[in-house]
Amino acid sequence: MIVSMLIYAFVTSFTPGPNNIMAMVFTNKYGVKQTFRFCLGVGIGFLVILCLSGFFNMILYQVMPKIGWVMAFIGAGYMIYLAVKIMRSKGGDDETLDRYNHFIPGMLLQFINPKA
Repeated sequence: MIVSMLIYAFVTSFTPGPNNIMAMVFTNKYGVKQTFRFCLGVGIGFLVILCLSGFFNMILYQVMPKIGWVMAFIGAGYMIYLAVKIMRSKGGDDETLDRYNHFIPGMLLQFINPKA
């Protein structure tokens, strides 16, 4: 169990996720000061997701201990789906970027962030 946690911590520490990429794009376009609210939303969203997922996964695993492998397959499938969507995306226009450079989109991004 501890080996799995250490591998996860290592991988998530050294690979960029969608929030890092979006923060980089927003900072390049709007500057650090205007991007701070997005980054604050990302941090708060990650904290909320971490607490909720830890709590609910603990309850789910206690109720159904054999569900671990099913959760692993669902997670892997979701990661592949996101990878394909990113490969096929064309990028956004300036209006789309303006709409997402705020606290709430940064926080909600964590709910679809596979690394979270």
